[in-house]
Amino acid sequence: MSTWKNSRPHENEKRDYEGFLCSLLLPAESRTSAFALRAFNVELAQIKDSITQKTIGLMRMQFWREAVENIYCDNPPHQPVATELWRAVKRHNLTKMWFMKIIDEREKNLDDRAYCNIQELETYAENTQSALLYLTLEMLGVRDIHADHAASHIGKAQGIVTCLRATPYHSTRQKVFLPMDICMLAEHLVSISAAGKYRRVLLESLSPVKPTCLPLCSFHTPERC
Repeated sequence: MSTWKNSRPHENEKRDYEGFLCSLLLPAESRTSAFALRAFNVELAQIKDSITQKTIGLMRMQFWREAVENIYCDNPPHQPVATELWRAVKRHNLTKMWFMKIIDEREKNLDDRAYCNIQELETYAENTQSALLYLTLEMLGVRDIHADHAASHIGKAQGIVTCLRATPYHSTRQKVFLPMDICMLAEHLVSISAAGKYRRVLLESLSPVKPTCLPLCSFHTPERC
């Protein structure tokens, strides 16, 4: 328990700074559970960027799928995040479905491909960011359809903003994950594989100084949709 208290919240601070700050605003009796939820999300989110083969990513996702199943059978694996997640589930009677939705959606996202359209990105955000907010509401004892409706919109907005914020980082790795229907802004089409050559354009397109640079080119890979 001391290992968790001394290290895991600080890991959250490094890898999910905004989430860490928000967790500090919660009632003191709920913070440990909030840190557990955030740590679970971080564990899944970092899988995609830490693997070189999709098979390894699938294995890690399967570990967490089985871990959640075992948590709800009162038999959590000997892993710090899983152990604290089990305590949070027992303490707040959290819904297993939301954990599984997060895992399933993260697993689908292991493929390196752009979203076909904004609706696909919203679905991803709903099943990851919004699902995490639903669990946070349950943890706080809030089970209200209106609160869930607000959480759905906030989660989708958060997912879209995260996608936009990550564009410069992904462009340095010659990858683009922006929705294809948004990227297709001009008649001159280039492939996603050439995105590295246009990262300057992408970076400038996000700058408030030159917001009109992006329409100079777009990215088209219909076979990925």
